[in-house]
Amino acid sequence: MLKIIKAEESYFMKTDIDFVISDFTEKLLVHNGMKKGSFAEGYVIRILTTLIAGAIDMREKYNRFYLEEYDSFAEYLYKKELLEKETIQDINLKANESLWMLRFTSNDYSIKSILGYDDENLQIINQTLECIYNEN
Repeated sequence: MLKIIKAEESYFMKTDIDFVISDFTEKLLVHNGMKKGSFAEGYVIRILTTLIAGAIDMREKYNRFYLEEYDSFAEYLYKKELLEKETIQDINLKANESLWMLRFTSNDYSIKSILGYDDENLQIINQTLECIYNEN
């Protein structure tokens, strides 16, 4: 599972707990569906890698630094990361899922325009990510 969501004016990526960015980047290079070496391939790869560049695995951060301080991952997200309880419920993370904080606007301001004014392209991007992620 791989999905980008917007919550409280921030963007997050919901993934399987064993998701590894470098593995996904490799899949992206192999299974992007574009003609190899084409402008389209380069552009799609650039967009998708920029989206996830600098992402922070919030569950790993919690497990590594805050496990003893907070009783649960949800409590950590609420008290340390300051997400609203309703937002945490809406995200609906399962035990085998992780949440990544995306920081693409600090890397490339054009990504926000690619997502669209009202994130109208987010569904298409999520479909593309999921397709690449699940490609064998």
